[in-house]
Order: sequence, then structure tokens, then C-alpha cells
Amino acid sequence: MNDRKKIYIISGEDFNRLSDDAKNKVSNGLLRRMSILLWGYDEEKLNSCINDMVADLAGLKSFYVFVQKGDLQTNTAIMGIAYFRQDENNEKQWYCRDFIVRAKYRGPQIAKEMIEMAMRELSVRKASKLFIYVAKDGKSSILAHKKLGFIPSENQEDIDDIRKSDKIVYECNIT
Repeated sequence: MNDRKKIYIISGEDFNRLSDDAKNKVSNGLLRRMSILLWGYDEEKLNSCINDMVADLAGLKSFYVFVQKGDLQTNTAIMGIAYFRQDENNEKQWYCRDFIVRAKYRGPQIAKEMIEMAMRELSVRKASKLFIYVAKDGKSSILAHKKLGFIPSENQEDIDDIRKSDKIVYECNIT
């Protein structure tokens, strides 16, 4: 087995090209492992999260960046996951809705590589701006995002997300 970490993107376009059987395998394998990172092993939350992920991917306006050891056929734990979604009202703006790196893998490199891969994907998609939610008390996360060129968004109250109560919205121009 290959133990090297690899970073992958799965987009709505990729997902929709799969056969129904392959979609089920992705849902019950990869998306389930990604959901465990988000929600732990609560079966009800897991199933809800997987259903939401499938619906988001089917909509074509989103993608996931994730890191794991080995190739996609291995059943290894996901080291990190980030979910990116296009703004419904402005196709040039994108939001990073979830960004999680497992505690034992945290460090500047994985998050940086995930953001860099997402930025390349967003550039291909002709995006101009990325917004990301950062916990107000997440000092190391705030510092990491600043190093990657993110600044606090001027329009904190314009972000229509319930997460903003304990989050700060940062933004970055995509070049």
C-alpha cells in the first residue's frame, strides 16, 4: 500500500459522470469517511451529511478537496477535508463552508496544500473571490489564513450563514 499523502478533488461534474453503482460506492465509502471526520460516528448525522454531500455534488456548483494516505481504492481515514460552494447570486464568488484537518495531522502544510489546490480549481472555474469561515477563537487558523493572503471580509453581516455567530469571514482574491 502507498502510505504517501495525496490530495484529491471531487467535483459535481466528476460525481455526475459516475454510474449509479459507482455513485453508491463513493457515497458509502469516500463520502462516509469524509462525514466521519465532520460528525464522528453518530449514524443519524452521518446519513444526513452523506445525503447533503450527494445533493451538493449533484448540483455541479461545488467540490470537495480532501487528503488521505494512499490512493482512492484504499480505505484509509481522511486526514483533511474542505468543501467549496459557488455563491448562488454571483458565480465569481465561492465559499469554503467546511475546512477540517484531523488533529493528529494538523500543521501548516496540509491546510496550505488544500487551499492551494482549491485556488487552482477556482481559477480554472473563473472565480474572482473566495470567502472562508474561521472560528473567532481559532488563533492558529486565523494566522494560517492570513499567511495564505486572506483578510477579514468587510461585509460580515452580508454573509447569509448561521455559522457567522461564532465565525469570522475572511476573503481572498483569486488570481
